Amino acid sequence: MKILDTFHPAHYEALMLEKTLSKDFDRSPLLQGKGSTHKLYAFPNGYGASIINGFMTFGSEELAVIFFENPVKFYRSKKKRFRKKLIKQLGKYHVTYDTPITSNVKRYSNPKELQQDLTRISKLKGV
Repeated sequence: MKILDTFHPAHYEALMLEKTLSKDFDRSPLLQGKGSTHKLYAFPNGYGASIINGFMTFGSEELAVIFFENPVKFYRSKKKRFRKKLIKQLGKYHVTYDTPITSNVKRYSNPKELQQDLTRISKLKGV
């Protein structure tokens, strides 16, 4: 279940730089973070996925398997306030490096492969 779909913090930093720099200054190398996105997925087994896309990943999506400290019972809602509440309930998360999906982070050029790995993460046995 996708619980967060927003711009990566690098996007906001680039926008802030764009506002503060003068128009005469060549700022194109500094604004490469503009348009970077971050998606956060959580599953009932306590695992989740953090997916970023932007200049840091060379235009391809990059997945990291994460584990939430406070797994909670899930409910489906498309309303933003419920997703924000779920993020608070799940608490902090950390990247896990000992899953069969990947031992680090993984880059994808094919969206089908990414969806398959998200399905595999949702079926992992929780700790």
